[in-house]
Amino acid sequence: MRVLLTHDRFPPVFGGGGEYAVLETARGLLRSGIDLKVLVGGDPAIASYEGIPTTRIPVSPHRFTFAVPSIRKHARDVDLIQTFTYYAAPPSLLAGRLAGKPVVVYVLGIYGDAWHQMRSPFEARLRIAWEKFLLRGNYSSIVVPSHRTRDLAISLGADERKVRVSNPGIGDELRPLPKQDYVFFSGKNDRRKGTEDLLAVARALPQVRFRAMIWGPDLDAYQRAAPANIEFPRFERGEPLRREFGAARVFFFPSVSETFSIALGEAMASGCAIVASESAAADVAFEGVRIRPGNREDMIAGIARLWNDPAQCAAMGAANSVLARNFGWDAYIARLRAIYDSVLDRRGSGESAYRGGARLSATQKPGDTC
Repeated sequence: MRVLLTHDRFPPVFGGGGEYAVLETARGLLRSGIDLKVLVGGDPAIASYEGIPTTRIPVSPHRFTFAVPSIRKHARDVDLIQTFTYYAAPPSLLAGRLAGKPVVVYVLGIYGDAWHQMRSPFEARLRIAWEKFLLRGNYSSIVVPSHRTRDLAISLGADERKVRVSNPGIGDELRPLPKQDYVFFSGKNDRRKGTEDLLAVARALPQVRFRAMIWGPDLDAYQRAAPANIEFPRFERGEPLRREFGAARVFFFPSVSETFSIALGEAMASGCAIVASESAAADVAFEGVRIRPGNREDMIAGIARLWNDPAQCAAMGAANSVLARNFGWDAYIARLRAIYDSVLDRRGSGESAYRGGARLSATQKPGDTC
């Protein structure tokens, strides 16, 4: 099977956790024996990343929406196009239609009405309209990372018969380390991630030590506004990030909305107790404290509770490291390949009616995890 993978950016350029999921998808498909072509936005001089060959179009993520001719050209000799939201999905769908190729889209992030908590009313309406446009395309299959996201995608107009659930994985190199007394936060400097909540909570808990690996815009101003009990190690993926997760007692995750958070899974695998908002945790089971999104009183009380009870905190962290074994990249790739097989089987048989993402058993319902 030959697959063309498209996205508006690719490591070493990261806009968020989505690029990590795209990277692991490419890595896993290659490992599973797929003949893979990777077409992404970025610097054409970068011909590969961590052994993955890439072809890069010199455009910004937003301008990747105009990459239809390039995608169509590279799709001529493939069986299927695997694309991702936000900006690669529309041109990939059009290019697939022109080239006569099926298109599978993986939804990295949609937020629906949660945009009203993160943006101005006007921008929120634009974002929601864009998500509706994305999800109503005639893809061969729409893959989402959680059941909560499945429900949201359908409410925004996605064809229920085509929506499949497959959560991303986490790296198996993550391990609990000897714990130190700090609460860890990792994420982009963005309202959705709750970075302003982090400052307010740290100010209210001066006796608690926080460490935060943050990237994104306006970092200098953000750090100048922070109280003295927050330390800011430089954000670095790989071993530096794993060390921070591994040594933390608590992972604080106040994000307003998530589809599926790889960072949450990484914290669980690292043996952290969790303080996370209900919407950010989607349908992930974890040991810790669930808080109402945006409610700083909940956040302060949740962190104080775990900080003041080291034994319970340790027990929750140990339980989370076991629960995290449910998240594996190999299982994620196996589900994707089952979807590909089903799409190509239907195409080969000339079947026009859609009967679900991967093959359905007699007891499986459309939309159940493959």
